[in-house]
Amino acid sequence: MTLQRIEEGAVASAPALGEAEHFDVPPSHHWESQNSWTDVTEFFLEATDELDVGHLLHPEGFTLWDSMSAIEMMDPKMDPGMELAQYQPKNQLKVADIAEQFLSSVEIIGILDELLSREMSWIAGNFLCQTLFTCIYLHDPHKIPHPVLYACAVAILRTADGIIRMVSDSKIADEEDFAPETMGFSLCEEVPQGDAVAALLDVEENLAFASAGDTDIEAISSEDWAQLGVSPREKPEILDALLCRVRFRRAFYSMIESINNRDRLRAQKCAADGMRHLELIERTMDIGCDVDNFFDPFITRKLFTTAPPKPISVMPKKQAMDDMATLLSHVHDVCSQPAGATLTTQLSFLESFSARKPAPSVLARACLHNIVLNPTSPSTMLGALNLIKLALKDFFEHRDAAYSAEMLHQFLGIAQGPVDATLKLYCKNRSRQHRGLRKVILSWDQLQVAIQTLEAQSSKSESPARTTTMFSRKLSPPYPSFALSLWVYHQKLLLMILYLQLGYELDLYASYEHLMVLWHIRALLHELSVVLMRVSQGGASIPDKDRHWHVTLLRIETEAKTKILDGLLYLGRHYYQQGFLAPPRHKAYREDTHFEHRFRAFATLSSPARAKFQDFTAWRDERVDATKVFAAAEECLAKSKTALQELILSAKHDAQASESSDYAKEDRMKELQSMTRVCIANSLVIKREGSSSAGQKTKVSLGECKYHPHFPVFVVHWTQEESTKCGG
Repeated sequence: MTLQRIEEGAVASAPALGEAEHFDVPPSHHWESQNSWTDVTEFFLEATDELDVGHLLHPEGFTLWDSMSAIEMMDPKMDPGMELAQYQPKNQLKVADIAEQFLSSVEIIGILDELLSREMSWIAGNFLCQTLFTCIYLHDPHKIPHPVLYACAVAILRTADGIIRMVSDSKIADEEDFAPETMGFSLCEEVPQGDAVAALLDVEENLAFASAGDTDIEAISSEDWAQLGVSPREKPEILDALLCRVRFRRAFYSMIESINNRDRLRAQKCAADGMRHLELIERTMDIGCDVDNFFDPFITRKLFTTAPPKPISVMPKKQAMDDMATLLSHVHDVCSQPAGATLTTQLSFLESFSARKPAPSVLARACLHNIVLNPTSPSTMLGALNLIKLALKDFFEHRDAAYSAEMLHQFLGIAQGPVDATLKLYCKNRSRQHRGLRKVILSWDQLQVAIQTLEAQSSKSESPARTTTMFSRKLSPPYPSFALSLWVYHQKLLLMILYLQLGYELDLYASYEHLMVLWHIRALLHELSVVLMRVSQGGASIPDKDRHWHVTLLRIETEAKTKILDGLLYLGRHYYQQGFLAPPRHKAYREDTHFEHRFRAFATLSSPARAKFQDFTAWRDERVDATKVFAAAEECLAKSKTALQELILSAKHDAQASESSDYAKEDRMKELQSMTRVCIANSLVIKREGSSSAGQKTKVSLGECKYHPHFPVFVVHWTQEESTKCGG
């Protein structure tokens, strides 16, 4: 589209293609002088009658960036032109008056709680200048006369500096995740960490002494009370409220610095201390008073010279407490991961962690990268190469691989890149993961092709005298043929399945797409089961006491997921043939093109065989008796539920799971239980279909993932009022 220019005496109106068209401007609308103004509203309205679709009237200097900025996204992080409320509290504090401002204890409690809300709003992705720096005291903290507020203010600013360093070092944050710009404000960089912690310890010690039940208040001198900054007549519960907030600040600041120093154990301890103190803060949240006069959303308006300052919705205190508790819990879980965990354990933890609800914040994901994945972290002391070796050992049940040392060295060298990319991808948010999976899947496919070539050459050229074993075990069955490429293929299939399943988490699929997506996932799961069957070949001769549980459980889990999808596909095909879940009927829609577009991320892969639209339609249009459909679907769901119960029992009693953290075990149990609920919910749909009191179906939808993020549940609407929904 060509932008039009309004010039003196003429208006150029150019369509998207072709020459510009001109029409005269009435002389009455000319400017008489540089300082005179004329209302041109009527002229512009008349001019619009001569504009076609795609034409635009604009002054000189107008750009497409201006038009894009004028669009309201209804998100305060994206709408720079939204207006601020014109309310300003009375007695608004000025920066120049900080040193003379007297504060009561309840006001300090209110300020610290409000700062926690602003801090969590910043971590959620808003600008630092519109969150923390709306507090007047943070503009010049060294003038704060109250020792408690001074120590906490400096600690908050030093914590913000540590968070910026931590997120920047991890390189996992995107523009929608985090805004590190300080806009020139000071974060007390001149204050050493030791001094900031010492100030917190001083006021903490004094508050603890004053709030102790056996303390003689009369024995404390007036000078000591003045140094403490509280009244001798202060109630003990108020002193305790101040104390727990100071202790929380010290724990949170120490946790951030410990993560930056790659001190996993200390960060874990600080996170646990922070959660304990946060519970006390939440109980005393009502003590603080209203402190609006100490916060000014207009104070940063000078930073927005080209547009009005954009407001943010300050996070409510209760939500801020919950989000902080979630953040500390996530950091504690990350730091609880055992040092030197195998690649299999790390991948399992990373996938479950990134899928957790509520979603991990950018701070938790930065901690995950810096503590678990950073090469200098104790958790990765083994290095990527040894992690891959241990993963192969885990996958092939401790069997020896007859490969030359040169062959293994080549494989480990070229496999390191895709493994590192996969591990780092899990530190992104879920939307970025879905986008990045395309590139990562392609890298695994290229690795598979390269390894297959090496294995083919090795099988022809290597003699038994030149071969070596990857592990020290002797007289064990060999790997299946092309074992290394088989492991790579297994990892690639898992990522392909995850790519499609993330579409449910991100709500990317329309109602008429669910059948094709589930059908494709079912085909990938079948391919995965074939791979696991090949891996198990020859493993039966290994004594039971020496067999590893990993591949066996993978096969059971794959079978359970396959049966869930079989049940959903039976029902989905039946409802499609009844007229539900149908694609659009307009002339512009081509379902075959839609099919190719939806799975275009897999179009260039060497394997598995590309899914064909003809195969999908042949399956979908196959007519099956309704009674048989419901019986088959119910049988599949029952088998899946049985397999899931077996996995749950195994997860509870298997001693091999001891290398995983408690969080990983708990997360695994929750996932298996969620899949079980999916089976039960869809079984209720089948029972409702067989009920004699069933009315006429008015609507069938698939895609409500209320129990498990990757497995939808059918929702059937009936004409009978007493049963309008089933399966939801």
